[in-house]
Amino acid sequence: IVRSKRIALELILGMLQNCGPVFRSSEHFINLLKQQLCVSLIKNSVSPVPKIFGLSLQIF
Repeated sequence: IVRSKRIALELILGMLQNCGPVFRSSEHFINLLKQQLCVSLIKNSVSPVPKIFGLSLQIF
């Protein structure tokens, strides 16, 4: 589970760091982030696994 969480968080971080203006200006994408990603990041930000914790904070 830890490995899959780490990989998922790394993919999300990479996507957000490299996304173009289409994603940044898309109302649908922004709402999706607010509704789904924030809840997941909050849960992962209290992880006792340092790598999961760190990746979650980087995404915020």
